[in-house]
Amino acid sequence: ARLSSVIPAKKSTAEIVSAVQNIAGRTGLQLVGLSLADQKGDTNADYNIASIDMSLGGSYLSLVTFLETLEKNIRLVDVVSVDATQATAGIESLGFRVKANAYYLK
Repeated sequence: ARLSSVIPAKKSTAEIVSAVQNIAGRTGLQLVGLSLADQKGDTNADYNIASIDMSLGGSYLSLVTFLETLEKNIRLVDVVSVDATQATAGIESLGFRVKANAYYLK
C-alpha cells in the first residue's frame, strides 16, 4: 500500500507528456522531441517502468532548473543520462538529450 502513495496506478502517457512540456516551458527550454516506451523490468517487482527520451534545446542553467523541477514533480522520475551538444543556432544555445524512467504499478 505504501508503494501506491508514490507510484501511480496507471502509466498515463498524456500526463507524462504534459508534465514534461510544462516543466520545459517554465524553465526556458524548448522541447524538441519526446518518446515513451515500456521497459522490461524485474518480473518480481510491483511496478512497471516507462522509459522517457527527451530532446531539449536551451541554456545550461535552464537544463539545471529543468532537472531540479523534474525531481520535485509529483510523479517519481529517475534521470538515467544527460547528453549535451553545442547547437549551431547560437553560442548560448545547447542541445540536450535526457533519458529518464517513470514508474507505474502493475
